[in-house]
Amino acid sequence: MWIFFHEQCTCTAKAYMDYSVWNREGFVVITGEVGCGKTTLIQKLLSELNDENILVAKIFQTQLDDVEFLQAVLVEFGLNPSAPRRSS
Repeated sequence: MWIFFHEQCTCTAKAYMDYSVWNREGFVVITGEVGCGKTTLIQKLLSELNDENILVAKIFQTQLDDVEFLQAVLVEFGLNPSAPRRSS
């Protein structure tokens, strides 16, 4: 599969994504206009992670507040955000 990144900002975004994943540096947020290649970048990165032991949460809803976002991440990881916490 050939992917052509014709814009410098697309190459820069991919570099940030790679750095964040391989150096375990937290979250990456990709934003941009419709059709600019966000999904292609994400698919490219995920295809490169096939053999790695990495958990990925895909959140497609863009209108979430802080709590809703964290709840969506927990759900993607198979956890119940409303389950009671165990005391230590």
